[in-house]
Amino acid sequence: MEAASSITVFPTPGRAQYHPSATKAWCRGLNTTITASYNVSSITDNGVGDWTVNLTVGFSSANYVAVASAQSSADQNCSISAYAAGSVRVVCFNQAGVAVDPDSFSVASYGDL
Repeated sequence: MEAASSITVFPTPGRAQYHPSATKAWCRGLNTTITASYNVSSITDNGVGDWTVNLTVGFSSANYVAVASAQSSADQNCSISAYAAGSVRVVCFNQAGVAVDPDSFSVASYGDL
């Protein structure tokens, strides 16, 4: 199941988190406050528009995928700036490229734990 190589075997509910398509960690945050999460232990504030999302159980390596988004009334964007096995760094900025704190941000990560 972890390799997702079979088309006849399905992941049972107790093992679904090991399938490559399952989100292994996600969170919604307001600066360093976690408002909802799975497999996220904390958020570190590195400065304006710059956070590190720390994972409870890290990935097997830094070779995983994470996506980030900003929720804001202004036109803002978030992106991933660095990967580590146990964390992912997120930066948010406005249209002019200036670092900003959005109303909230979300991050989801996929890969091998």
